[in-house]
Amino acid sequence: MDRSLTVLWMTDLHLLSDACDGPDEADGVRHGVLNMWRGPRRLAAFVERVNAERPHLALCTGDIIDSQTLWRRHVLAHHRELAAYAERLPHPWPYEDYDARRHLAHFMEGWRALDTGVRRELTVGNHDVMALPRDELARLLEADDRPWQAGSPFNRSVVLEDGRAKARFVLVDSSLGADPLHWCYTGTLLPETLAWIEAELAAATEPVVFLAMHHGPHRAFARDPHGGDGMTTQFEPAGARALAAIADTAAARRPDQRLAVLFGHQHGNRVLTRFDDLGPALPGYLCPCLIDYRIGKGCRITVEADGHYTIEEVVLDEAESAARR
Repeated sequence: MDRSLTVLWMTDLHLLSDACDGPDEADGVRHGVLNMWRGPRRLAAFVERVNAERPHLALCTGDIIDSQTLWRRHVLAHHRELAAYAERLPHPWPYEDYDARRHLAHFMEGWRALDTGVRRELTVGNHDVMALPRDELARLLEADDRPWQAGSPFNRSVVLEDGRAKARFVLVDSSLGADPLHWCYTGTLLPETLAWIEAELAAATEPVVFLAMHHGPHRAFARDPHGGDGMTTQFEPAGARALAAIADTAAARRPDQRLAVLFGHQHGNRVLTRFDDLGPALPGYLCPCLIDYRIGKGCRITVEADGHYTIEEVVLDEAESAARR
């Protein structure tokens, strides 16, 4: 009997665990789009949706919390001019008082509340790795029992299977090697990471393989409006090109196998967006960031037995949506 696989996917929660619903004018406190005050409500909405639908996988692609503590400490200690700039940043809360461990604990309360029959997988984003070292993140996110792959406990390959429907998810830590002076904002794929991805693709026998990461390699060639200097991109171009070459090789080896990248990081995307910047062998899908705007969204992925898949956006909090129409 043919069955299908389902995945509910969230990204960019930027959780402040003690936040509460604020007035509408509090919307957009960062980049004009982030609604920092509704993180707890949207986490609860994701958990409720997962438990109602009971998909095969609940997936999170990073920026679980919102902290730049390590960046600030590094700047204040070593860079006088940047330190002066950092002190002038108009934050809506003091980062010095940001308790990353407390906010991660709040996230884990929700993550553990997911139905035990649903697999849970996550990787980290730039804000997560700027908050705490990876070994501590792994412990707090209950990922410290995993072997470190290519330099990170958040590089991980998992296979979903139900009947004839199969899919592999290769979760990638795209902040390894990123510049901490720039919030690890530009994603990177180190040679060790690329070699690991290449080996995973070579070993994959599933009809579809998703590379799930925080930063989007498809955004390596577009100047970012939030980059400040007009020159910043969201991904390091050499790594994006190398990944595209690996995908082309994999596609030539197995032309019947579908590959795709799932990512977040880019705020202000009101809708699920597909990118084809890295060629036909490797489309990219940008999920709406859960913390953005007045209505929190995620995505649902459905994989059929023949490897065909669909990705659709999902409004996670119908009550919030109805109240704001």
